[in-house]
Amino acid sequence: MKIFAVISHNDGAMQSGDCRLFPDKASAYNEMLDETWQLLKEAGRITPGAQKTKAALEKELERYDGNIDDVSVDLEFFGVTYEWKIQECDLPETEDNGLHLDIPADEQPEFFGQLIDCFDDFLQEQDVRLPRSVKELEEDEEGDCNARIYGSDYDNLNSKIQATIKSWAETSEAAQ
Repeated sequence: MKIFAVISHNDGAMQSGDCRLFPDKASAYNEMLDETWQLLKEAGRITPGAQKTKAALEKELERYDGNIDDVSVDLEFFGVTYEWKIQECDLPETEDNGLHLDIPADEQPEFFGQLIDCFDDFLQEQDVRLPRSVKELEEDEEGDCNARIYGSDYDNLNSKIQATIKSWAETSEAAQ
């Protein structure tokens, strides 16, 4: 079965990369547009009232010598190069590994929190600290300055984990 991966990367101070799977190219393309649009919007670079279309994005990208086509976007933004690529993949046939997640809605926040705790523990074991704003430190409800992942970092990671699990669930349902 064919699936499509959106692979994103930036060459900022910390290397980052992300790969998400989609059942069709249109979904992957929309994700690529959304991420690019969100980056420019958060930086206040989107013209107010502009519609999120390929043409509008092309216009915004021209200001930063960025490029967009049917399978990729790249731009240099404040000295950082951002790239998104859509890659067609074959979903390999797999045997049932017995991992079936059917988590009640009221238990999902705890489940995702425990997943993030795994990453937090790993960062602590490696003695890696993420940069914090003073505001985030002041807003930390528990005053736990030893936590490596919290605030907007926690929320972003939580959203990405949930989106990945949903994407995989949708892909596996489509394969059946």
